[in-house]
Amino acid sequence: MLGLGLMTVTFYKTKKPVIEMLCQPGDPPQRGVRRKKQAQLQLEFKERSGDYNVGGSTRRKLMTAYREKALRCAYALHMSGPLSPSQVASITGYSRSGTTLRDNYYNWFDRIGRGKYTIRPEGVAALTEYHDVIADWVSIVGIGNVNSAP
Repeated sequence: MLGLGLMTVTFYKTKKPVIEMLCQPGDPPQRGVRRKKQAQLQLEFKERSGDYNVGGSTRRKLMTAYREKALRCAYALHMSGPLSPSQVASITGYSRSGTTLRDNYYNWFDRIGRGKYTIRPEGVAALTEYHDVIADWVSIVGIGNVNSAP
């Protein structure tokens, strides 16, 4: 299944060892290839800005592409105050920021009026917890001052 091949060696007392090739190395069989799952995984890695997940860590949640984008939205709201989704999208470059704000998956945002959102204390705490992710993004994009973040 791994495509490694299998070779046996038989040793004799009075003559040379005999080598038998039972299976030639080659490409593994293509059973079980899941194209949709493969495409989703490739998209996830393409959307991430860096590798912030440390193997073996247990006290910090995994950094996904969606969490990175939600953090960018939270940072924009924290730095500029209440904003509309289109204003957040223009600051972050994330076109689906309105969906992220409306769905509020991490419970970081409050809708304060029609088309206006603000950040909750949980969002500010997340900005503090993931300060390194935001700092990297701000240094790449070159907006605002990350030192004034919480």
